[in-house]
Amino acid sequence: MKETGKSPQIFSLSTYYLVRGASALLAVLPVRFSYAFAGWIGTIYCRVRPSHSRWAAYNYARVLHEPESSPVVQRMARRAFANYAKVLVDFFRLPYVTIEDIQHHATVTGIEHLVTAAEGGKGLIVVTAHMGSWDRSGALITAAGFHATVLVDTFSPPQLDAWVTKMRAKFGLTAVPVEKPGALREMYRTLKRGDALVFVIDRPDYNTGVPVTFFGERTGFPAGVAQVALRTGCGLALGGMFRRPGDLTYDGFIELIVPPARTGDMAYDVQALTQAIVTRLEEQIVTHPDQWYMFRPMWPVPQTA
Repeated sequence: MKETGKSPQIFSLSTYYLVRGASALLAVLPVRFSYAFAGWIGTIYCRVRPSHSRWAAYNYARVLHEPESSPVVQRMARRAFANYAKVLVDFFRLPYVTIEDIQHHATVTGIEHLVTAAEGGKGLIVVTAHMGSWDRSGALITAAGFHATVLVDTFSPPQLDAWVTKMRAKFGLTAVPVEKPGALREMYRTLKRGDALVFVIDRPDYNTGVPVTFFGERTGFPAGVAQVALRTGCGLALGGMFRRPGDLTYDGFIELIVPPARTGDMAYDVQALTQAIVTRLEEQIVTHPDQWYMFRPMWPVPQTA
């Protein structure tokens, strides 16, 4: 029985050492080679794991308004997996880069909107999605002079989670696990200090989430962003960073989001603000659809699927 109990632990530790080894290796390999090789691996993975990659096609069919079997959709899914593999290269190399490195390789428009969003003294929320290179985006927020708290998932094993947390702290990012007791209180404390709170919003929640129209179809998004923004009166912005052709440079953006006029009906106002965020998110995704990494169904799956 004891040996059975050790197996998951051994597997988790193997994952940790594999990540650390990959990180160290990518620190010395030429960056262009790393991206090219990672893109090739991502494309192969998409082809050999249809049980996983099918959801990319399911989502892109709605973004591109094409059937899932369309060659355009299938090609976009392969490109998305290739680009996501390059994001992993960025992620693994973060211990060996600085904020100055990230700034040097990125052009950011609208950075002044962070200041505008924070003018009320109630902090600000920066909304992003699983698009572009979101870990690098967080570094740009702190480079603009803001301390940022990021809501994150916990990695396993604890050694890997501690390594990732330390890496983010290097860029001035405080990671708060979403499942941590007291996470909600920490969110409010962050805003009360006038700091930035970063949410990754594209977590499909079509059973209990806020109903919205996203790329012409109904689905559900988490209510937390809109609820916190409306309760605190903090500023709100949408941000992200997309990879340019050639892979070595990035285009970042910050957009101010002005909440719709409040009605006094909290449920209605939460839905209206969430829809406003989602609509702006759509506009960014369509500019770089192959850099939106949603590999699980973003919309409810029909019973026959």
